[in-house]
Amino acid sequence: MEKEKIKEKKIDILALWRSFITPAVEEASTEEVILNDSKLSETKKKELLKTLNKCDTIMGKMSKSYTKDLKVDPKTLLNEKEIISKNKEENKEEEKDYGEERDDK
Repeated sequence: MEKEKIKEKKIDILALWRSFITPAVEEASTEEVILNDSKLSETKKKELLKTLNKCDTIMGKMSKSYTKDLKVDPKTLLNEKEIISKNKEENKEEEKDYGEERDDK
């Protein structure tokens, strides 16, 4: 029992140390991954990214107009988005921990 606790502490310390040594890699969006994997020319890729960004801004403007019509406070929507993103991160961490536990067995 005590050996397991010591082992867990060692793993936690090693993970913390590695996080300081190696910076976190920024994840590319799914659109960027698809475009990078595709066999399109660079100009076509840039054009597609521009149109995707334009679509994102248009969708953002539309959602703002809908929130005005519905009289929803955008701050509460932002808070909900933050909560959802935190929950997703926590789920990823739990999945990693579960995978490590299975590897230890």
